[in-house]
Amino acid sequence: MNELAAELRGIHVLVIDDDQYARHFLRSVLEVSGALVTAARADDAIRAALIADVIVCDLASAEAAADEFLERLRHTCTSARDAGYRPSLSSRSA
Repeated sequence: MNELAAELRGIHVLVIDDDQYARHFLRSVLEVSGALVTAARADDAIRAALIADVIVCDLASAEAAADEFLERLRHTCTSARDAGYRPSLSSRSA
């Protein structure tokens, strides 16, 4: 097993992208690297975000959907902070 796979083993990554091919590609790469992956469109992702360790979100593909998701995530996280929930957020550019 390579070093990256060892580092990602057991990490739940939420991949958010409106492009199904991008979701599939990122899911494949991350799963080969040992991550547990949920892939979704921004408008379907808020519940999955609550169990993810890391969120990878394409902020450029559908700005309205991504902005709405981030606002809902911030609101949800404000309520969840007392439970120890700390999301990580990353983005990729096209």
